[in-house]
Amino acid sequence: MTATVSTAPRARGGFTLIELLVVIAIIAVLMGLSAAVAMRLLQGQTGAASEAQISKVASELDRQVKAARDTALQEWNANQVQASLKQNFPDSDQAKSIWIRMRLEQEFPTSVAAVSQPIVYPAAPAVPLVSIPYKSSYNRALSGAVLTTPEMESSACLLVALSEARRGTKSNLEDALGVSGFRTVNNVKFLVDAWEKPIAFRRNAAGKNNIGWQFEVYSAGPDKQFGTGDDLSSLNLRTLGNRGDQ
Repeated sequence: MTATVSTAPRARGGFTLIELLVVIAIIAVLMGLSAAVAMRLLQGQTGAASEAQISKVASELDRQVKAARDTALQEWNANQVQASLKQNFPDSDQAKSIWIRMRLEQEFPTSVAAVSQPIVYPAAPAVPLVSIPYKSSYNRALSGAVLTTPEMESSACLLVALSEARRGTKSNLEDALGVSGFRTVNNVKFLVDAWEKPIAFRRNAAGKNNIGWQFEVYSAGPDKQFGTGDDLSSLNLRTLGNRGDQ
């Protein structure tokens, strides 16, 4: 009797350990690539949102600065200025520029300390030639405010300044930025970007003899650290214009 030998292929028992490790490694690499792409996409969306917020705040600041400057010019033309200004600065154009500078500094302080101090010119001498009082409404709004960084302080000051009604107009940043555009620390409200870092602002000397002001709105950028190369600034996104210049 002849034995029959089966030629059918034998069923494979399963993956070997090496094959399983290779598959797991491939899946891990694909997951890592997907996570990196998702992170870059999220970072780009956050950056775009922050740039949009800064642009909105800068646009509103530009509008409010123009209104404050127009008021200062109206005061000058109506001779509603400090008498000592014209006495100490006989050059009419220079005196007018100084008056506008001081009024803009009064309207847009950059620190909590500044809202309780008079505005003086020049700032260096022990006895300034011209002095105007601070705004009492700002002092009431920020009196006793405790904030941990200069950027938080300037952000709180900016929010208070933009909440003022000027020449019949008042900003509504709540609608423009939404609830995510604000943060409160120690009962003090200030503006934040999409990374939840302060949207700060500062005045830069500009114009003839550096008497004018250029206003800049900025945030820390993706690394969330102020003063590094990735800071976002309204001067890069859009020039605000030297509203204090003549």
